[in-house]
Amino acid sequence: MRSGSAPMKLRLTTGGALGWALMSGTLLAVDARAACEGATPPRVLSQAEAREDLELSIASLEQAFPALDWHHPKRHWQEATRAARARLSSVEDDFGLYQLMASLLASLGEDHLTLRLSDAMRCRFRAEARLFPLDLYWTDQGAYVLRGHGDAADVPTGARLLAINGQSWEDLFHEMWLAVGGDGDVATGVMRELDGGGYARQRYLLRGAEQRFQVRLHLPDSTLREVALTPVPVAARPPEDDARSPLATLRWVDEHTALLRVPTFSNRRYREAGTSYPDTLKALFEELEQRKARDLILDLRDNGGGSESNENVLFSYLVEQPFRKYAFVEVRAQHLSVTSTSGQQFEQTVFEPEELATYRQTRRGTLRRLDLPPLGLKSHWRPVSPVFKGRLVVLVGGRTYSGAAELASMLYSQGRGLFIGEEVGGTYEGNSSGYSWELTLPNSRMELSVPLLHFRLNVSGLPRNRGVIPHCVLQPDVREYGVQEDAVYRLAVDLLHHKWRTPNSRLCMLSGGHGVSAK
Repeated sequence: MRSGSAPMKLRLTTGGALGWALMSGTLLAVDARAACEGATPPRVLSQAEAREDLELSIASLEQAFPALDWHHPKRHWQEATRAARARLSSVEDDFGLYQLMASLLASLGEDHLTLRLSDAMRCRFRAEARLFPLDLYWTDQGAYVLRGHGDAADVPTGARLLAINGQSWEDLFHEMWLAVGGDGDVATGVMRELDGGGYARQRYLLRGAEQRFQVRLHLPDSTLREVALTPVPVAARPPEDDARSPLATLRWVDEHTALLRVPTFSNRRYREAGTSYPDTLKALFEELEQRKARDLILDLRDNGGGSESNENVLFSYLVEQPFRKYAFVEVRAQHLSVTSTSGQQFEQTVFEPEELATYRQTRRGTLRRLDLPPLGLKSHWRPVSPVFKGRLVVLVGGRTYSGAAELASMLYSQGRGLFIGEEVGGTYEGNSSGYSWELTLPNSRMELSVPLLHFRLNVSGLPRNRGVIPHCVLQPDVREYGVQEDAVYRLAVDLLHHKWRTPNSRLCMLSGGHGVSAK
């Protein structure tokens, strides 16, 4: 990968935390390496400076982003840019520009497209922000309290949020939808972005400081309660660390059934753990064969993607014959160049010569990948051994994203597996990811990451702009938030006690489980 001019670089988008929506809580965390000494005043922007950053962002997207009109007609983007330009006169500082650009970028419906706060903005957020004091879990039925902080510490887990300052939970979610965005029209990915302290962080970034929150709640004992809550500092919330291993693991449910958890496809995280993804996966499937497993539960609910083609490796252990995975993989151009309103030029070369040789130019001037190994367009180039051929149940949700969403689409399109959980966070037909163009905006110093490759899957059979919708739709109760062996898992185990071979939504009714709906 080749670096461009000083404020720009090219990196490989690997999904997971860095691949999530515009204002992911992970991205808001202050980098431990970033110096946050003393007060950091707001970066005041003149109209010319704000316009330069906005126009540079628009120009880079129109030059490089490969799917401007994929999820929505091109006029949708044109309307969004007109609206952003019309609002520019109200921008006074870096946070004001952030609020304007968040909704602009969200309009494209691509979750790999990210805008990160500058180091100074992160420091200021950490030091000065006072946030909504409830951690929430969002579902199709509403938002539920996980825990409270400060004077909200006595709000019970499981209370349902009805309104904040007279605004209903539906309207609150819609506001976040327009700013946080998600893949296509998938709501579950946005819900998972808002889980825990996510909503509180997003609310502050979009609205700024608030002195008080008038909150209406429906308590677990079915009583209604209205409380006035005060905001809490960022430090009042303990870090949302997940100490679970990133490695794929196998646990035997019974003599013939195993649970395979695959939390990530990131090669880096496997290297950091002292092993490799291919070796780990091979050993697990050899164990399945040695112990003569008949049923397998594959849990992808926490898998936000990772290194390209690792989803194919897992697919090859579940489906013997290769198939054409991608309709095409496309990049706008090999050389990218934009000029800011002050005359600064930003240039980037996408591929090294050896990789460029695996692409051909189309009549429209774009570049498309040839169907040649080692990547190409196929799911895999040759069968592997051993292939698990027993019954498969796949657990998915809003955090199933990027490469994991691609795997879900591949399995679903091939009729391989009974899907249980909530709608997959990534769209069924593909995404824009791979290499990304990193721009540090010259005045606000925010970082815009533009994905460069468009991966269009060779699949059909589900609504456009939606993720894989499980055969059995089920969102866990708030009391099981963060619990791995929850109602979704228990439904999978229960359905494997019944006799069936072909996955279909009618199977969902066999359990008689509360809250389960057939697609």
